[in-house]
Amino acid sequence: MALQVNLADFEMARTLGCGSLGRVKYAKYKQDGKLYAVKFMKKHEIAKLKQVDHINNEKRLMAQISYSFVVNMMGYAKDDHSVYIIMESINGGELFTHLRRARKFSDGQSKFYGLQVGVAFAHIRGRCGVRPQPRQEHHPPRPEA
Repeated sequence: MALQVNLADFEMARTLGCGSLGRVKYAKYKQDGKLYAVKFMKKHEIAKLKQVDHINNEKRLMAQISYSFVVNMMGYAKDDHSVYIIMESINGGELFTHLRRARKFSDGQSKFYGLQVGVAFAHIRGRCGVRPQPRQEHHPPRPEA
């Protein structure tokens, strides 16, 4: 289970990506030097976009999961302006970025990534009793007939 952490224990580095609620940055944990990904989400954007329940559910669900096919949450923090989710840092990038670069995956790649997503969803459902709602950017489109 992920714990509440002190953000001051992390040294922030470069930005990995940006989204509608904030950004994700590399961060080095000062005590052991390990790298993590820290998701910064602005509270006013969360409220403006009516995503409060979504973010609370994301944090709750991520705190229950520890699985090799899912990016695991290591901790969380909050202050007056933002909510932070500290996650494992995994090299390789997002699936959607690879799909955008390639424009389409081969049949073999589609099967491989589809299986990985399916295994992760099956684990989440079995562990938490939750049916994940996949977003388009989290999995490749169906092959054309």
